Amino acid sequence: KEETAEQIREKMFERVIELKDSREQDRQEAVRAALDKQFKDRTDDLRTQDSKTFALQCQLEREMQVEEKKQRETLKKREESLYDELWKRDMRRKELREKQEQEEKKAKLG
Repeated sequence: KEETAEQIREKMFERVIELKDSREQDRQEAVRAALDKQFKDRTDDLRTQDSKTFALQCQLEREMQVEEKKQRETLKKREESLYDELWKRDMRRKELREKQEQEEKKAKLG
């Protein structure tokens, strides 16, 4: 089948529209890329400052965590020391009671 002149013109017109649309999309993408680059170039100082601020915040947080850990360890040592002392007192009381009981048994027997 051969195409009529009208069909050929119609196809050519559609092709022209497709090419215009394609060129417009390419142009918009190039503009968008240029604007993005411009924005990044302008905000480089801001990004650098933001990075420094973030690093300082991280350092401060780390220092706080280290200090909290030291405080927890100190508290834990105090608690362990207290429990050790209580245990020793309890052992002494038991030993005293056992001695008293033995002495009472000897006194009853002797």
